[in-house]
Amino acid sequence: MLDIAKSRNLYHRYICDFLGPRRLDIEDDHYDAIACCGAFSQGHLKDDCFPELIRIVKPGGLICIAMREEFLHTVEAYRGKLEPAMVALERKGCWERMARNIVPKYFREKDGVVFMYRVLAQ
Repeated sequence: MLDIAKSRNLYHRYICDFLGPRRLDIEDDHYDAIACCGAFSQGHLKDDCFPELIRIVKPGGLICIAMREEFLHTVEAYRGKLEPAMVALERKGCWERMARNIVPKYFREKDGVVFMYRVLAQ
């Protein structure tokens, strides 16, 4: 995908890295928004990436996470962990939840859940 994007010369910078607790080579408060669709799944991102997402989004910016709702209960890395981690960061004043919506038939017959957070000034 990066090669395709590069061939179209659409962006100033192309990054291939792992998103997790380690600091990315991206400035603080750099992006207006981040959208994650399909990034939270078995063997994919974990809740330890939330502080890094918050760090690279400008205060007032949005972080949208869309995923299959069942993964909140069936994926070991998320069961009883993902939403509590979101709430903990909200209580710390890092972000505020704007929405948590269930989307019927998000993937075939499976429902989805979309979280929308606004990053707060640190």
